[in-house]
Amino acid sequence: MEEENQPSQPFLKHILFAGLAEIAELAAGWEVPYRMRRKLFNLASYYILERRGLRATQIMDILELSARTVSSLAKEMKQFDLMEARTQCDLPRRIELMLWSKPMSEGRMFQHLAPETPDDIRAAIDKLIDRGFVERTVHPVSGVATYKLLRSAFRREDDGWFTRIDAVERFFQSMGRVLNARFLHRDERAMAGSFLFRMPPDGYQRLHKFYEEQFWPFLVQLENEASEDPEHAMDADLTLCWAPVDEGFDRR
Repeated sequence: MEEENQPSQPFLKHILFAGLAEIAELAAGWEVPYRMRRKLFNLASYYILERRGLRATQIMDILELSARTVSSLAKEMKQFDLMEARTQCDLPRRIELMLWSKPMSEGRMFQHLAPETPDDIRAAIDKLIDRGFVERTVHPVSGVATYKLLRSAFRREDDGWFTRIDAVERFFQSMGRVLNARFLHRDERAMAGSFLFRMPPDGYQRLHKFYEEQFWPFLVQLENEASEDPEHAMDADLTLCWAPVDEGFDRR
């Protein structure tokens, strides 16, 4: 981020407070103890920095934590039970994104997906192959395995626990991208809209019908057109959501 796009300290505090306040609301509604909230925040902070390739000493300086605490976070990260969701859902999805533009060799995928382990990457690829999303071809002379995405537009039909965890993470990732693009960089291509309105009794059914019959087919059309000219195609991140009000969902 360029220096002129860096938010001022007051603005930065308001941005972070706005996001963290809703997380705090969820934690309060679910009666999560403060010690666990603090622990999870430190664990998430460690995960983000470690994923960026920072060394333990650098993480210590940024988080202002002791070497012992950072070492404990690293150990707990490896044992974190929810991390299986990353192998089950997040890693396959990241592989799909990589294969959108063109096929890729196994070695190149290992480079781009570091620090994920080769075993985890192969397991994710095998899962995509089993579902018919990716095709593996092996060069007859070099023996190099190459992977190709078979279809570029589809939705997850699985509603299992890991899939829902992955969906939550993708939701917050989308919000983060919009926040940076729209409110910090003032990129007019980014859009943020929140609407509170009234509907007739069948309003939610009609919303869902609109999504299924008009909105989703339009996204598929855009993806198909982009596939015809991948060199000039642009990646986009879009999140659409709605929920009833006054049903006890906003204040548990």
